[in-house]
Amino acid sequence: MINPENLEESIVLITSASNAHIGTGFAFYREQNYTYLLTCAHVVKGVDGEENVRVNNNNDIPVEVVAIENTFDLAVLKIQGLLNIPLLELMILSGDKNNSQINIPGNYLYGDNKIPEFKPITGIIYERTKVIKCQEKVVAWKLKIIDKGKLQHGYSGAPVVDLKTGFVVGVTTHKEDQSEREGKVGRAISIEALEKIWPDIPPTISQQLKRESSLTKLLVKGSDINNISPAYFPDLDFSGISLETIQKAYQDSLPADAEIWNFEADNIEQILENLHQFRENYRFFEHLIQAPDIPPKIRNQLQEELEKLAPKKPLKENTNESSTNFFPDQSAKVESYILLAKLSPADEYFELNAWLKNIDDNNSAPNKKYSKFISLIDSNETRMGILCNLAEVPKEFNKAIRKARKNLVSKKYSLAIEFFLPSNLMCEEIDQWKILDIDEEVPLGTRYPIRLRSLERLEEPYLYDRGSEWCKSWDKIEKYLPDKPTPDLFEHLEEMEDFNCKLLEIKLEEKIGLKITRAHPESIRKDLFRAIRRATTPIAIWIRNDIPNLDQVTLIDEVLTSNPLHYLCQSVQNKRKEANAQTKEHLGFHLAILWENPYRLTPDIMFALIAPGQ
Repeated sequence: MINPENLEESIVLITSASNAHIGTGFAFYREQNYTYLLTCAHVVKGVDGEENVRVNNNNDIPVEVVAIENTFDLAVLKIQGLLNIPLLELMILSGDKNNSQINIPGNYLYGDNKIPEFKPITGIIYERTKVIKCQEKVVAWKLKIIDKGKLQHGYSGAPVVDLKTGFVVGVTTHKEDQSEREGKVGRAISIEALEKIWPDIPPTISQQLKRESSLTKLLVKGSDINNISPAYFPDLDFSGISLETIQKAYQDSLPADAEIWNFEADNIEQILENLHQFRENYRFFEHLIQAPDIPPKIRNQLQEELEKLAPKKPLKENTNESSTNFFPDQSAKVESYILLAKLSPADEYFELNAWLKNIDDNNSAPNKKYSKFISLIDSNETRMGILCNLAEVPKEFNKAIRKARKNLVSKKYSLAIEFFLPSNLMCEEIDQWKILDIDEEVPLGTRYPIRLRSLERLEEPYLYDRGSEWCKSWDKIEKYLPDKPTPDLFEHLEEMEDFNCKLLEIKLEEKIGLKITRAHPESIRKDLFRAIRRATTPIAIWIRNDIPNLDQVTLIDEVLTSNPLHYLCQSVQNKRKEANAQTKEHLGFHLAILWENPYRLTPDIMFALIAPGQ
């Protein structure tokens, strides 16, 4: 959510080449180097048509109209650049939300010289209607401006921002002339119209539009134990609690996917409001009570409030563990963590992102805190990850490793790395990247198991067309995980001269995996991994370079069959450790493994596929 004070950064001025007419637009989606803007259809037509649309008076960058519809009066624009503009987030405001307080940040022409200026105005939604086109109906509202401002020429296309949530719920379309009240009444179309006018709407945006029903609406159902609004705590003084303590309790209380939904908050009122939506106020106060720096008076107040709300629910006892105990719970089992990394092409650069997740928490006990994705690479308003060239990726990834280790301090854990790569980089020697291990640099693959993943499997067409088959293939794999596999379970590819992509795809359908015992030429790599994807094969092992005078078939079979299948990635890691102590002629220097679990995707993809809170 964008702070209302920062709304101006997301607003653009829509003009024509001649600058005779203006309107307002706002940024809401970004794809690689392109930013998508939303405005009104009549604004586009008013600036002399689609071919003459300009953004922020820039005549050098053309604007593409990707969707436009007159009845609902919306238009989607696409422009290269504007990568520093924060994106506004969307939400459908369902039900009879009359009197909802709103903010309308827009542009208008000032003075006799008609100079474009920006000004936000506040108002309320006071009447709900419907706009009808054929069989489609979309909610529209009348707006009443309640501050000293007024709707003027140029506000068309301005976002209608719900002050309670900070999300865009509609687009301002018209002002209504009423003599002395001119500009104090206007109309807006609900943001739900966006799906009606844009057939190719990205799933990310489509998911945002479901916020009201799947996030707020569903989460308000259920027990009254957590039905706590910020106003419920008028006597609690949070000023004696450090911001760090409050933020830690807040983050520990949010559901697993809250980080993806960007529920940031920098004050206690906003924190309580966000937790109220998730029904997690109770958990928040539980965490606060256990924080060591809470003043006794506030701790007692919190306990009293919790006892009033849930007298039958006992509070956890404070164990008063010594701070010198590096592992507070010595009986705790070793926890399994996964570091998910993704390297996506972005023109001549790559976008790197990484997350840490506890994979033991997927079916955790009710009293165990939610498992979250912890972001390991700082994102900003323009990108989810960091932009770098291929040579810089190892250095940036090393930073993510260090951040993961810092998050795992005082834990007993095992860590594996899964790296999503485009097909053309599947032979990149990630396992040979150097990381600092105490006081020396070691190859990454000797320190952690490395599992390669296909970036193309995260693409929407693949997930929609092959997702079910992929899950079935993995379910079949799970039956073999406890046992040592036999070589015949893996399709064997050795001859490269007559490689046939479609024939390999057919053969893979009868196997649980693929073993490639000769180095494949780069010329067939794209087709090779396409066949693996299309067959939804979850496991593949291959050698990147041929080694003279080495029986590669026998050695790879030994890796495959020497241990239970679930230990295969560790078996490859052990070969890499052996190789690190020997020469480049060792198999471990050249092995790569693909391990495709469809139930473990990156959080940005999960955001597009599942409802929030799940």
